Amino acid sequence: MHTKITFLICFILILFTGCETLIKPAQPEFYKEPEPPVPEIHFKSIKSMPSKEFIILDDFEDGLYWYAPGSSWDNYGTHDYSISSEISYDWQTEGRYSMKCVMDKTDSTTAVQASWVCDSPSENNWSRYKYLVLDYYNPQEYSFWLTISGQTGAEWKLKQTDIIEALPGEETLIFDLSNFTKTELSDVKRLIIASVSENRGGIIYFDNIRLYK
Repeated sequence: MHTKITFLICFILILFTGCETLIKPAQPEFYKEPEPPVPEIHFKSIKSMPSKEFIILDDFEDGLYWYAPGSSWDNYGTHDYSISSEISYDWQTEGRYSMKCVMDKTDSTTAVQASWVCDSPSENNWSRYKYLVLDYYNPQEYSFWLTISGQTGAEWKLKQTDIIEALPGEETLIFDLSNFTKTELSDVKRLIIASVSENRGGIIYFDNIRLYK
């Protein structure tokens, strides 16, 4: 009788152990927890432009007139962290093309920037305009900080706008040109889009650069 009871208890234990194994099987060695969902890209748009009067400076439909100086400017000052600029059809807000700009990760020095330069703006006299407006797409999950610089007059004097945060996603940015005098705006020889301050590097697209009154 004692032997039968012992056998019955063992059978019940085996039965429960087997059921648990069926309900919660051990995960294989290659099992990996599912990746968390990718956060949605932030989208923010400008509801209204400064005015209805504007001209297009560049929509990138007729070719590329910009370059990334990168290390070529090292002899003239601080290293520039731009890597490349090229025509792209990956994203656009008007027409078929935009400009794809790539920048390297910056170090911890105080004067850091990645620049994309146009030495032949389609319009040199900006004296009738108050704002430079552009569309951008930032596919990263972190911001860049952008400014517009211009070299003006016979001395190629360098001035720049205030800095604006370029959030993840796509947006239209309005740069106030009030840091420039009328005289300076009347002869803009070089246009520069610059990402300033420390950043983790990456890609940013620009399109539909225009001047508004």
